[in-house]
Amino acid sequence: MDDKPLGSISLRETEDAFDALMQGEASELSNILRDTPIGQSVGVNVYRQTSLSALVNAIKETFETCQHILGEDYFDQCATSFCQLYPLFHNDLHVYGSDFPGFMVELVETRDELANLKFLCDLSSLEWALNEAFFADKKYPFDVDKFGQLNDEQRGKLILKLGPDVRLLHSHYNVKDIYTFHKQEENILNERSFDVILEEHFYVIHRGSAETNFELFIDQVDAYNFSVLSAIKNECCFNDLCENFAREIDGIMQPPPFGDYISKGIVSDFIL
Repeated sequence: MDDKPLGSISLRETEDAFDALMQGEASELSNILRDTPIGQSVGVNVYRQTSLSALVNAIKETFETCQHILGEDYFDQCATSFCQLYPLFHNDLHVYGSDFPGFMVELVETRDELANLKFLCDLSSLEWALNEAFFADKKYPFDVDKFGQLNDEQRGKLILKLGPDVRLLHSHYNVKDIYTFHKQEENILNERSFDVILEEHFYVIHRGSAETNFELFIDQVDAYNFSVLSAIKNECCFNDLCENFAREIDGIMQPPPFGDYISKGIVSDFIL
Protein backbone atom coordinates (compact mmCIF):
# COMPACT_ATOMS: atom_id res chain seq x y z
CA MET A 1 0.00 0.00 0.00
CA ASP A 2 1.45 3.38 -0.99
CA ASP A 3 1.75 6.05 1.69
CA LYS A 4 -1.40 8.16 1.77
CA PRO A 5 -2.75 10.85 4.07
CA LEU A 6 -4.84 9.14 6.74
CA GLY A 7 -8.03 10.85 5.57
CA SER A 8 -7.68 9.53 2.02
CA ILE A 9 -7.54 5.84 2.99
CA SER A 10 -10.82 4.10 2.22
CA LEU A 11 -12.79 1.96 4.65
CA ARG A 12 -12.22 -1.04 2.38
CA GLU A 13 -8.46 -0.56 2.51
CA THR A 14 -8.60 -0.34 6.29
CA GLU A 15 -10.68 -3.53 6.52
CA ASP A 16 -8.29 -5.34 4.18
CA ALA A 17 -5.38 -4.21 6.34
CA PHE A 18 -7.06 -5.58 9.46
CA ASP A 19 -7.70 -8.90 7.67
CA ALA A 20 -4.04 -9.05 6.65
CA LEU A 21 -3.02 -8.42 10.26
CA MET A 22 -5.10 -11.36 11.47
CA GLN A 23 -3.28 -13.52 8.93
CA GLY A 24 0.11 -12.41 10.25
CA GLU A 25 0.94 -9.44 7.99
CA ALA A 26 1.05 -6.17 9.93
CA SER A 27 2.75 -3.84 7.41
CA GLU A 28 -0.42 -2.54 5.76
CA LEU A 29 -2.07 -1.65 9.05
CA SER A 30 1.16 -0.12 10.35
CA ASN A 31 1.17 2.20 7.35
CA ILE A 32 -2.42 3.28 8.05
CA LEU A 33 -1.62 3.98 11.71
CA ARG A 34 1.65 5.80 11.09
CA ASP A 35 0.20 9.25 11.87
CA THR A 36 -1.93 8.31 14.86
CA PRO A 37 -0.97 9.82 18.24
CA ILE A 38 -0.21 6.43 19.79
CA GLY A 39 2.10 5.44 16.94
CA GLN A 40 1.88 2.63 14.46
CA SER A 41 3.64 -0.03 16.53
CA VAL A 42 1.48 0.50 19.59
CA GLY A 43 -1.67 0.72 17.48
CA VAL A 44 -1.02 -2.58 15.75
CA ASN A 45 -0.15 -4.35 18.99
CA VAL A 46 -3.25 -3.04 20.75
CA TYR A 47 -5.48 -4.28 17.94
CA ARG A 48 -3.69 -7.61 17.71
CA GLN A 49 -3.97 -8.30 21.45
CA THR A 50 -7.59 -7.17 21.62
CA SER A 51 -8.51 -9.37 18.66
CA LEU A 52 -6.62 -12.35 20.07
CA SER A 53 -8.37 -11.93 23.40
CA ALA A 54 -11.77 -11.91 21.67
CA LEU A 55 -10.94 -15.14 19.80
CA VAL A 56 -9.67 -16.86 22.95
CA ASN A 57 -12.84 -15.90 24.82
CA ALA A 58 -14.96 -17.29 21.96
CA ILE A 59 -13.11 -20.63 22.17
CA LYS A 60 -13.48 -20.75 25.96
CA GLU A 61 -17.20 -20.10 25.70
CA THR A 62 -17.80 -22.70 22.98
CA PHE A 63 -15.70 -25.42 24.60
CA GLU A 64 -16.67 -24.71 28.18
CA THR A 65 -16.79 -28.34 29.27
CA CYS A 66 -13.28 -29.01 27.97
CA GLN A 67 -12.16 -25.96 29.93
CA HIS A 68 -13.73 -27.30 33.13
CA ILE A 69 -11.83 -30.56 32.76
CA LEU A 70 -8.45 -29.08 31.82
CA GLY A 71 -8.65 -26.14 34.20
CA GLU A 72 -8.91 -22.48 33.27
CA ASP A 73 -5.17 -21.71 33.16
CA TYR A 74 -4.21 -24.76 31.11
CA PHE A 75 -7.12 -24.35 28.72
CA ASP A 76 -6.33 -20.64 28.30
CA GLN A 77 -2.85 -21.61 27.08
CA CYS A 78 -4.33 -24.16 24.67
CA ALA A 79 -6.92 -21.70 23.36
CA THR A 80 -4.31 -18.98 22.88
CA SER A 81 -2.06 -21.34 20.93
CA PHE A 82 -5.00 -22.39 18.77
CA CYS A 83 -6.05 -18.80 18.01
CA GLN A 84 -2.50 -17.88 17.04
CA LEU A 85 -2.36 -20.84 14.65
CA TYR A 86 -5.86 -20.40 13.22
CA PRO A 87 -6.66 -16.73 12.46
CA LEU A 88 -10.20 -15.51 11.97
CA PHE A 89 -11.03 -15.36 8.23
CA HIS A 90 -14.61 -14.10 8.56
CA ASN A 91 -16.61 -11.68 10.68
CA ASP A 92 -18.75 -14.08 12.70
CA LEU A 93 -17.28 -15.32 15.98
CA HIS A 94 -20.11 -17.85 16.25
CA VAL A 95 -18.59 -19.95 13.47
CA TYR A 96 -15.03 -19.65 14.76
CA GLY A 97 -13.58 -22.83 16.20
CA SER A 98 -14.37 -25.52 13.64
CA ASP A 99 -10.70 -26.59 13.66
CA PHE A 100 -10.48 -26.86 17.44
CA PRO A 101 -11.47 -30.58 17.71
CA GLY A 102 -8.67 -31.41 15.26
CA PHE A 103 -6.32 -29.23 17.27
CA MET A 104 -7.35 -31.14 20.39
CA VAL A 105 -6.47 -34.44 18.67
CA GLU A 106 -2.94 -33.12 18.04
CA LEU A 107 -2.60 -31.98 21.66
CA VAL A 108 -3.69 -35.32 23.07
CA GLU A 109 -1.30 -37.18 20.77
CA THR A 110 1.73 -35.01 21.59
CA ARG A 111 1.39 -34.06 25.27
CA ASP A 112 2.11 -36.70 27.88
CA GLU A 113 -0.06 -35.05 30.52
CA LEU A 114 -3.11 -35.55 28.27
CA ALA A 115 -2.50 -39.24 27.56
CA ASN A 116 -5.42 -40.29 29.79
CA LEU A 117 -7.78 -37.64 28.42
CA LYS A 118 -8.32 -38.94 24.90
CA PHE A 119 -12.07 -38.50 25.32
CA LEU A 120 -11.50 -34.74 25.04
CA CYS A 121 -11.22 -35.16 21.27
CA ASP A 122 -14.79 -36.46 21.00
CA LEU A 123 -16.02 -34.12 23.72
CA SER A 124 -14.75 -31.10 21.79
CA SER A 125 -16.49 -32.46 18.67
CA LEU A 126 -19.74 -32.66 20.66
CA GLU A 127 -19.39 -29.08 21.91
CA TRP A 128 -18.70 -27.84 18.39
CA ALA A 129 -21.73 -29.73 17.07
CA LEU A 130 -23.87 -28.06 19.75
CA ASN A 131 -22.52 -24.66 18.72
CA GLU A 132 -23.29 -25.33 15.06
CA ALA A 133 -26.77 -26.61 15.90
CA PHE A 134 -27.62 -23.53 17.95
CA PHE A 135 -26.54 -21.03 15.29
CA ALA A 136 -27.86 -23.00 12.30
CA ASP A 137 -30.44 -21.55 9.90
CA LYS A 138 -34.12 -21.61 10.76
CA LYS A 139 -35.81 -24.98 10.35
CA TYR A 140 -39.26 -25.28 8.78
CA PRO A 141 -41.77 -28.11 9.35
CA PHE A 142 -41.74 -31.01 6.91
CA ASP A 143 -44.30 -30.45 4.13
CA VAL A 144 -46.42 -33.56 4.64
CA ASP A 145 -49.08 -32.42 2.14
CA LYS A 146 -46.53 -31.94 -0.63
CA PHE A 147 -45.00 -35.34 0.14
CA GLY A 148 -48.45 -36.97 -0.03
CA GLN A 149 -49.08 -35.55 -3.52
CA LEU A 150 -46.06 -37.34 -5.01
CA ASN A 151 -46.57 -40.40 -7.18
CA ASP A 152 -44.63 -43.62 -6.55
CA GLU A 153 -41.91 -42.81 -9.07
CA GLN A 154 -41.31 -39.34 -7.64
CA ARG A 155 -41.33 -40.63 -4.09
CA GLY A 156 -38.78 -43.31 -4.90
CA LYS A 157 -36.30 -40.79 -6.32
CA LEU A 158 -36.65 -38.03 -3.75
CA ILE A 159 -33.83 -37.09 -1.38
CA LEU A 160 -34.70 -36.53 2.26
CA LYS A 161 -32.88 -33.67 3.99
CA LEU A 162 -31.75 -33.43 7.58
CA GLY A 163 -32.66 -30.20 9.36
CA PRO A 164 -30.04 -27.43 9.03
CA ASP A 165 -29.41 -27.74 12.77
CA VAL A 166 -28.88 -31.51 12.83
CA ARG A 167 -25.41 -32.89 13.49
CA LEU A 168 -24.37 -36.55 13.78
CA LEU A 169 -21.57 -37.72 16.06
CA HIS A 170 -20.05 -41.19 16.41
CA SER A 171 -18.00 -41.24 19.61
CA HIS A 172 -15.85 -43.89 21.27
CA TYR A 173 -16.72 -42.47 24.69
CA ASN A 174 -19.84 -41.54 26.69
CA VAL A 175 -19.34 -37.84 25.94
CA LYS A 176 -23.02 -36.96 26.42
CA ASP A 177 -22.79 -38.15 30.05
CA ILE A 178 -19.53 -36.27 30.56
CA TYR A 179 -20.98 -33.09 29.03
CA THR A 180 -24.18 -33.31 31.10
CA PHE A 181 -22.19 -33.93 34.29
CA HIS A 182 -20.17 -30.76 33.80
CA LYS A 183 -23.28 -28.69 33.11
CA GLN A 184 -24.38 -29.26 36.71
CA GLU A 185 -22.73 -26.58 38.79
CA GLU A 186 -22.76 -28.60 42.02
CA ASN A 187 -20.57 -31.24 40.37
CA ILE A 188 -17.97 -28.64 39.47
CA LEU A 189 -18.03 -26.82 42.80
CA ASN A 190 -17.76 -30.04 44.78
CA GLU A 191 -15.11 -31.45 42.42
CA ARG A 192 -16.99 -34.72 42.03
CA SER A 193 -15.45 -37.37 39.81
CA PHE A 194 -17.10 -38.53 36.60
CA ASP A 195 -17.05 -41.83 34.73
CA VAL A 196 -15.42 -42.21 31.33
CA ILE A 197 -16.66 -45.28 29.48
CA LEU A 198 -14.78 -46.55 26.45
CA GLU A 199 -17.46 -47.87 24.09
CA GLU A 200 -19.21 -46.78 20.92
CA HIS A 201 -21.92 -44.15 21.24
CA PHE A 202 -24.05 -42.60 18.51
CA TYR A 203 -25.54 -39.14 18.94
CA VAL A 204 -27.93 -36.87 17.06
CA ILE A 205 -27.52 -33.23 18.05
CA HIS A 206 -30.33 -30.86 17.13
CA ARG A 207 -32.11 -27.68 18.18
CA GLY A 208 -35.67 -27.20 19.33
CA SER A 209 -38.07 -24.52 18.12
CA ALA A 210 -38.80 -21.03 19.41
CA GLU A 211 -41.48 -22.59 21.63
CA THR A 212 -38.73 -24.46 23.51
CA ASN A 213 -36.41 -21.42 23.51
CA PHE A 214 -34.20 -23.20 20.97
CA GLU A 215 -33.15 -25.79 23.54
CA LEU A 216 -30.37 -28.08 22.38
CA PHE A 217 -30.90 -31.84 22.38
CA ILE A 218 -28.37 -34.66 22.38
CA ASP A 219 -30.25 -37.83 21.44
CA GLN A 220 -28.43 -41.12 21.82
CA VAL A 221 -29.46 -43.57 19.10
CA ASP A 222 -28.49 -47.10 18.14
CA ALA A 223 -26.14 -48.04 15.32
CA TYR A 224 -29.04 -48.83 12.98
CA ASN A 225 -30.69 -45.41 13.23
CA PHE A 226 -27.32 -43.68 13.04
CA SER A 227 -26.59 -45.56 9.81
CA VAL A 228 -29.95 -44.54 8.33
CA LEU A 229 -29.45 -40.88 9.26
CA SER A 230 -25.91 -40.97 7.88
CA ALA A 231 -27.28 -42.32 4.58
CA ILE A 232 -29.86 -39.51 4.53
CA LYS A 233 -27.08 -37.00 5.15
CA ASN A 234 -25.19 -38.53 2.20
CA GLU A 235 -28.29 -38.03 -0.01
CA CYS A 236 -29.28 -41.65 -0.48
CA CYS A 237 -32.57 -41.72 -2.43
CA PHE A 238 -35.81 -42.81 -0.77
CA ASN A 239 -36.05 -46.14 -2.60
CA ASP A 240 -32.53 -47.13 -1.60
CA LEU A 241 -33.17 -46.13 2.00
CA CYS A 242 -36.24 -48.37 2.12
CA GLU A 243 -34.46 -51.31 0.46
CA ASN A 244 -31.09 -51.09 2.18
CA PHE A 245 -32.39 -50.44 5.69
CA ALA A 246 -35.55 -52.56 5.81
CA ARG A 247 -35.55 -54.77 8.91
CA GLU A 248 -37.79 -57.40 10.39
CA ILE A 249 -39.97 -56.35 13.31
CA ASP A 250 -42.46 -58.86 14.74
CA GLY A 251 -42.03 -61.01 11.64
CA ILE A 252 -42.76 -58.17 9.21
CA MET A 253 -40.19 -56.31 7.11
CA GLN A 254 -40.39 -52.63 8.03
CA PRO A 255 -38.79 -49.52 6.46
CA PRO A 256 -36.78 -47.07 8.60
CA PRO A 257 -38.85 -44.98 11.06
CA PHE A 258 -39.12 -41.91 8.84
CA GLY A 259 -42.17 -40.70 10.77
CA ASP A 260 -40.16 -40.51 13.99
CA TYR A 261 -37.39 -38.54 12.30
CA ILE A 262 -39.92 -36.09 10.87
CA SER A 263 -41.87 -35.65 14.10
CA LYS A 264 -38.65 -34.78 15.96
CA GLY A 265 -37.58 -32.31 13.26
CA ILE A 266 -34.48 -34.36 12.44
CA VAL A 267 -35.71 -34.77 8.85
CA SER A 268 -37.27 -31.47 7.82
CA ASP A 269 -37.41 -31.38 4.01
CA PHE A 270 -36.96 -33.25 0.75
CA ILE A 271 -35.88 -32.48 -2.80
CA LEU A 272 -36.76 -34.15 -6.12
